Amino acid sequence: MIFLPHLPTVNPYFKPVSVDTISYIDFFNNVGDEGLLEALRESAERPLFILLAYGLWLAFSKNSILLMDVFHPLIALCVLALTSYYVTLKLRGSSTAGWAPLLVALGYAVPAFIGGGFQANSLALSPALIALILEPHNIAGMLKLAFPLTLTALIHPWTYTMYSAAILVKQIRDKRKFMLSLIAVALSYAVSQAVDYCLGAVIVAKVTASSVTMRLGVYAPLNWFNAIQLWVWNTLSNPLYISTSIFSAEIVYPLLAAAAPLTLIIPEGLLFRIFLNIPFQICSAEILERLKPKYRLVFLMALLVRVLGNLSGLTPLEIS
Repeated sequence: MIFLPHLPTVNPYFKPVSVDTISYIDFFNNVGDEGLLEALRESAERPLFILLAYGLWLAFSKNSILLMDVFHPLIALCVLALTSYYVTLKLRGSSTAGWAPLLVALGYAVPAFIGGGFQANSLALSPALIALILEPHNIAGMLKLAFPLTLTALIHPWTYTMYSAAILVKQIRDKRKFMLSLIAVALSYAVSQAVDYCLGAVIVAKVTASSVTMRLGVYAPLNWFNAIQLWVWNTLSNPLYISTSIFSAEIVYPLLAAAAPLTLIIPEGLLFRIFLNIPFQICSAEILERLKPKYRLVFLMALLVRVLGNLSGLTPLEIS
């Protein structure tokens, strides 16, 4: 699916189809001759992602389009599929876990991350999902939780903030787990803040908060419609995929609870990012497992038609 928008028949000149790829072309062109340290300083709020991206950019002979439009989503989505399998295995068992990776491919993650880009976001989802299912019972468990949270923070602060809030909401009824989770969040933030500040005098909380506070207002319900029906070629408009999640939504409850107040006062772009970060594939996997084979086939075919329809709407972009 990742290669479909780049087939010679639809994209003969191998132009980018991801909106963010154009930004990364400019970024690498500006810092390429200055070296890795300058690249890290230019995007100090996501140093681990820049470290990986810059190294791969050099490995791919400085071909930004091949890296960000093809290879990066291939890696990020494969890692997300494997992580979804692992998380579902822990939560629901092996019979359900096998469907989760397939639902990553047939959900809205593929067209959204290919068309919109969100490269750092897509890579940060995997450690964030791991962190969400960890249960800290002692100091060792707290440190185990802090590790994937720190990785998430160093890759994509927005995803880190959303999942950190969800983890605290999840543990709010258990005082010991809540305190251990709070310490893990504080520790991960301290580490990421120290790294980011040393590189570029960046205040992580300020960077994350500014994207929300600079455009606060009363947007509901129009922001819901725009986020689902208009943003990134209406990739979120997949009612069959989302509706199956409501029958088995245990893992998404903390995320929804943490994000719910914001959905009334943030614009559609941020609301789109919230939906994009919710692992509906894990919820849908359980419903898919319960279906009879013939209904399961119909369900999967319907999802395939929808995702192929989204991908067919992606068009090559002009580079200025």
